[in-house]
Amino acid sequence: MSFWRGLALVLLGLGVAGFGLCSLCGGVMGLSMLSGNTRDAQFASTAFVAGALGAVAAALCWWGVRKLRRKPVDAQALASHGPSADAPAPARAAHDEPPGPAA
Repeated sequence: MSFWRGLALVLLGLGVAGFGLCSLCGGVMGLSMLSGNTRDAQFASTAFVAGALGAVAAALCWWGVRKLRRKPVDAQALASHGPSADAPAPARAAHDEPPGPAA
């Protein structure tokens, strides 16, 4: 299972890089088209849309990377190694006691 998780992390990382670059290029092209002649300015919105779609795809890939980087929690192992309900509560140290009223 670790192999598939690692492979998915690599592919999502490449997606973040590729779609992020697409977003950056779309934004730069849109700005350069707006500052150019009027004939190119009509295609600036197309470049901005491509940049926005790239940003959304990069954000989704980044979300997937963050989710896959967390270790999966094994509920059965957690239940067998965690504190049991029958165990007595640990004794409090003297420095943990709240101060009593001044006499």
